[in-house]
Amino acid sequence: MTASPEKRDLTRSRAPIRLRDRLLAEALRAVERDGSGLRKETEAEAEARSEGGDFERRIVQRAVASSIADPLATALRRVRQTTGWIVFIGMVLALLAGAGAVRAAIGAPRTEPINFFWLLASLLGVQTLLLLIWLVLMLAWPRSAGVSPLGGLALAVGRWLAAKMHRDKDAHQLAAIQATGVIHGHGPIGRWTLSAVSHGVWLSFNVGLLTLLLLMLSAREYTFNWETTILSDEAYVRITQAIAAVPEAAGFVTPTAEQIVQSEWGAEPGELERARVAWSGLLIGSIVLYGFVPRLLLLGISLDARRRACRRFRLGTDAPGYQRLRVRLMPESEAQGVVGAPEDGDSSPGEVAEPAADGAARPATGPPAILGLELDRPTTAWPPAIPDAGWTDLGFVDTRDDRRRVLAELRTPAEAPRATVIVCALTTTPDRGIAAFLGELVRACGPGAALLLTGGQSLRQRAGAEPMARRVEDWRRLGESVGIPPGRIIELDLDHLTETSQRKLSDLIGAAVEGQAPARHVEGVFDLIADAAR
Repeated sequence: MTASPEKRDLTRSRAPIRLRDRLLAEALRAVERDGSGLRKETEAEAEARSEGGDFERRIVQRAVASSIADPLATALRRVRQTTGWIVFIGMVLALLAGAGAVRAAIGAPRTEPINFFWLLASLLGVQTLLLLIWLVLMLAWPRSAGVSPLGGLALAVGRWLAAKMHRDKDAHQLAAIQATGVIHGHGPIGRWTLSAVSHGVWLSFNVGLLTLLLLMLSAREYTFNWETTILSDEAYVRITQAIAAVPEAAGFVTPTAEQIVQSEWGAEPGELERARVAWSGLLIGSIVLYGFVPRLLLLGISLDARRRACRRFRLGTDAPGYQRLRVRLMPESEAQGVVGAPEDGDSSPGEVAEPAADGAARPATGPPAILGLELDRPTTAWPPAIPDAGWTDLGFVDTRDDRRRVLAELRTPAEAPRATVIVCALTTTPDRGIAAFLGELVRACGPGAALLLTGGQSLRQRAGAEPMARRVEDWRRLGESVGIPPGRIIELDLDHLTETSQRKLSDLIGAAVEGQAPARHVEGVFDLIADAAR
């Protein structure tokens, strides 16, 4: 099967997984769920296994290489376009609604002055109340996704229309709609997507409102006043001045205290023109600063938060549809030895070379360094919270660019780190590519290289104690084959960091490199017992 350019990019460069790739995987899961079983994707699954990496990467690679990837991608694009058109139409309707609100409020011929406060309340009241409700909900329930009814309505209509436009009930189209709803309608992505749509609709409403208001104030003459039965003149002066504080600070013309008092019954002819200009300036300034600007700022914040949420999104690999794939994509047979390890007598060059001493010529007196090799960020602090460690954080290594960057950073300083801790996940199969890069790391950082194996509890829960023990032994053999001493290969779970494991890691980065005592397997046994008890 010939891979598309997009597939080759994901496979060869180990590029970061994009949201559209995860969306494709979710759509394929919907197809297989509705079909009550996994599809036969032998070639795609073989390509996913050869791709390596964690379970999520293999799921995505299987989806990208699947036989129905192209029709699913087309269906997803249709749903995205349809939803985009619905949002656009909603914003156009909101713009017209804003213009209609102004027309209804001040468009009819009038023989009496316009009550300023009734006008301002009719134009800003509803949207200001909804904005305050949105803020309260976002602060009180930050994980809630249904906090933007307008945004939710627009996306719901978009999905409904996408289904109606494809009445053939094509399985790919229905799966695309379901996948879009799962990812874009829930969680942080859904919350900020709905918020962005809602703020965009209200922003369009204010644009239409301001546009027609400026045209009408420019073409017709309006007189503004206020009336009261129980409040005093002083109360209305204070209310008006409070409303005018922000517009006046922004440079808009606002009425003076005398003009406010005179407007109750109508100003004198000489003051009438100046009062009209002042009240018009207050009206426009209030709509700009209390309606338009907040929505514009919140739209920008929501779009930025949505972008960050998209970057952080990960597939829920614990879902039943994905768990059924685990046996196919993460076969337990891979735990028996290093995948692709050379047989005896194999003289293939460049795979796992003997560690040359790139860093031997430099003194190993620098602060300890740490990096994560094809590792998800631990749930605890990164780098691990070790007192007085002074880590040099080399970050996480997932792509070829990351590998080049880390090697360059290790070779650049005049003094090598006194310890370089390479953190690997036991859930990752130690293959020849990892072995080759470990060898390069050992040569770059000198004799201070150490291997930390994490994620043991996750692997033990998934596969059992025996496969987990084999995987640990495979990683130990790999570490020793590239020149890491046995005593500098340790296993501790960074997701469950205890005081004992902190001391163990502290001893590792502070211990002398030469003349170390052999590894004590009894301590490892007690660590396993403690993990099982937890």
